[in-house]
Amino acid sequence: RLLASHCACCACCCLSCAVAVATLWLCQAGADVTALKDDGWQDTALHYAAARGHIEVCKVLLAYGAPVVATNYAGLTPAQTATRSGHTRIAELLAGAAAGTRGCQFNPNNLPGPLCRKLAAEMKQYQQEVSNAAAAAGARPALAAAAGATAPLHRSGERSKPVKPAAVMAAAAEAAACAVPADRNAAAAGLDASVVAAAAVAAAKKLASAAAKRGWEGVGSQGTELVQGTRVFRMLAVLSQVRAECAVVAVVSIQPG
Repeated sequence: RLLASHCACCACCCLSCAVAVATLWLCQAGADVTALKDDGWQDTALHYAAARGHIEVCKVLLAYGAPVVATNYAGLTPAQTATRSGHTRIAELLAGAAAGTRGCQFNPNNLPGPLCRKLAAEMKQYQQEVSNAAAAAGARPALAAAAGATAPLHRSGERSKPVKPAAVMAAAAEAAACAVPADRNAAAAGLDASVVAAAAVAAAKKLASAAAKRGWEGVGSQGTELVQGTRVFRMLAVLSQVRAECAVVAVVSIQPG
């Protein structure tokens, strides 16, 4: 549902590349590509991506097994939705995927290189943010560095699978070992896996709490920005609302005679 909702509203606040990166991250983290947005229309994330014209998002969803022949409440497939919205290239891509056409088949290993590299850069930036948050909370430099390295809590190649506690602890132990000098022992330095994992989780929660205060559109969050003209539109909307309220007050205050 989170993935479907993300693809439903992403056109309002994200650039297409950032949308694709966010979708890839969600898929790698185990998001359900078959989930329906709970608004009664029974659209999948692929329906929304096709309707919005996000071809890179469609490729990511196809790579992670999105149902290309799923129909929504109106009986439309994602390809038909794309056609109705005027996105011919996407309609052809989805039709080819449904038919098994070569060149229209995707998997996590053959996604566009720039997209994967951008995600790697985004994850590195996030890891640094976690390290900074841990340090700001009083963690020692070595612990803060280990917490940042453990932020995704598993390697990117394993992100499509559900995260298991054992894998988290293994990643934390590895991060702890890498965070101390070669001539020292991680355990001796007080960087056991449980401490590292706890620091990473605490820092991630702190970042999430800060992001939640940015507003529903997520402006300021990594990979998001308002579409051009939105701020002007908001100002005009506020002015129109104030004008309407003044008119109502004026009408109510009019005395007969």
